This record gives sequence, C-alpha cells and structure tokens, in this order.
Amino acid sequence: MEITKEARDRIFAAADQLYEQAGRESFPTVDAVRKQARVNMNDASVGMKEWRRAQTAQAAPIAVRVPEAVQQAGDLAVATMWQHAQELANESLRAAQAGWDAERALIESVSEQTSQAFDEQAQELEGVRLSLKGAQGELEQSNALNQELASQIADLKESLAGMTSTADQYRVRAEEIDRRANDLRAELDHAHRVGQEAQAELERLRDSLDQRNTLIEALRSELATVKAHSEANMTAHQEYRQEAMRDAERAAQQIEQVQGERDSARSELEKLRTSHAILEERAGAAVKVGDSLRETQARTLAELEQQRSATSQAREDAARLQGQIEALEAKAKPKPGAKQ
Repeated sequence: MEITKEARDRIFAAADQLYEQAGRESFPTVDAVRKQARVNMNDASVGMKEWRRAQTAQAAPIAVRVPEAVQQAGDLAVATMWQHAQELANESLRAAQAGWDAERALIESVSEQTSQAFDEQAQELEGVRLSLKGAQGELEQSNALNQELASQIADLKESLAGMTSTADQYRVRAEEIDRRANDLRAELDHAHRVGQEAQAELERLRDSLDQRNTLIEALRSELATVKAHSEANMTAHQEYRQEAMRDAERAAQQIEQVQGERDSARSELEKLRTSHAILEERAGAAVKVGDSLRETQARTLAELEQQRSATSQAREDAARLQGQIEALEAKAKPKPGAKQ
C-alpha cells in the first residue's frame, strides 16, 4: 500500500522525534507516531515499517562458491584463503540472519502494536458513539420540551388574543354605557327643568285658583245678598231676580271650570313627578352598571397583564432551551482534526 509523500514525511519526523525523546533506546509505537503525525492507522503502519527497515538496514557480504580455477591455482594457499573467506561468509550470513530475525521480530512488534492501536481506537470510537448517542437523546428531549413550550406559547397567544378581544368588547360596552348614562343624565336634567317649570305653572295655577276661589266666595256672597234681596223684594224686583239668577249660574259654571283646570293641573303634576322618579331610577341603574363594567374591565386588564407576563416568561424559557439545544448540537458535531 502506497502512502503520500506528505504523510510519509510527517510519520518519519514524528518517529525521529519520539525516538530521540526515548534516548534512542527503543522504537516508538505505531499508535504514538499516529497521534503525533495525525494520520490514519493504515498510513502509520506502512510508514513505521519503512522507518524501522531504514533504521535496521545493514550492508552484509554475500557468500559465493570458489571457482574451480581458483582452487587449481592456489592449492593450499587458496584453501587457506577459502577457509578464511568461508568464515567471513558465515559471519555475514549469521549477521544477515540476525538482521532478518530482528526485522521479523520488528514486523511482529509493529503488527502487535497496530492491532493494539486498532483496538484502542475502536474503544475510543465506541466511547464517542455512546457520547454522541447520549447527546442525541438529550437533544431529542430538548426538542420535545421546546415543542411543548412552543405549543404552550401558541395557546397563551390565542388566549391573549381572546382576552384582548373580550377587553375591547368590554371597553366598547363601557363607552356605550357611559354614553347612555350621559343621555340619561341629560334627560334627567331636562326632566328637572320640566318639573321646575311644571312646579312654577302649578304655583301660578294655585295663585289663579286662589284668586278664583276668592272670586267665587265674593260671587257666593253677592249671590246670597242677591237672593236675600230677591226674597225680600220678590214682588217688586222680579226682573232683577232673574238677572241675578243668570249671574249666579254663570258664576257656578266658572267655578266648575276652575275646579276642572285645577284637577287637570294636579294630574299633570303627578305625571311629571312619576316621570321624574323613573328617570332618577334609570340614571341610578345606569351609573351602577357603568361602575360594574369598569370593575370588570379593570379585572380583565389585570388578567391580560398576567397573561402577558406568563407569555414573556415562556418566551424566555424557550430562548434558554434553544440555547441549550444549540450547545448540545455543537457538542455533538465532530471537531476538526478529531480521530477518524
């Protein structure tokens, strides 16, 4: 598997740094180099194999067979030289074998470290998955709570709109009642004026009636005098008696007319008094209704203010929960440069 030059350079630089930090006594692990170089596990494994091979590579001589021409030419000297050469070749072979064994052990160590690093990374990924699952659960709970608060806010808005409409209706009714009360007050004032005028007219009628009563008494006295003279001088004054009788009849008619006018005035006065009492009763009832409606309007406005306060509190709670949801969403998102 090939890796990019940039990844290889980062792996080699990280391995050299860790190797120097360890005092060049032991090679760094694949996981430590992966974390230092910030590469994935496959690139780290391949890169560390190349780095370790570069650290253990040695030039070893290769043993070859002595040609027959050399054997024939050298005899004993050549045999001695060949024996030394074999010894050197065997040493090179043993060195190469040791190098191969070391490289194989190195490869096995790298494989073991890679497997261990994979296991650790799998455990880390499982922990991240569980944390993400918990955060998602909290986010779902927050979303459900946010939806519930949104529903409550919508209900409060609807209730607030209904109470506002009711308050407007009460306000219109109160204005209508005030207007009606003002009309009744105007009618009552008019009735008072009419009553005063009727009272003045009654006083005038009473004065006129007293004058007429005085006139009637005078006519009655005159009639009595006329009757007395008439009875005393019946024979001598027959014509005068007839004229007096006619005057008496006219006086009686005037008395009856005055009495009729007096009775009519009394009836009209009673009607005016009854109308005045009715208007006063209506005005008092209108004032009471206006006061009751004002109290109802005040209570409605107080309830409306409470609903507005509750709506404001619900909005603040919704904003706070929205902030918590955004924080949980930000926490659940993978950070740049996080482990893959």
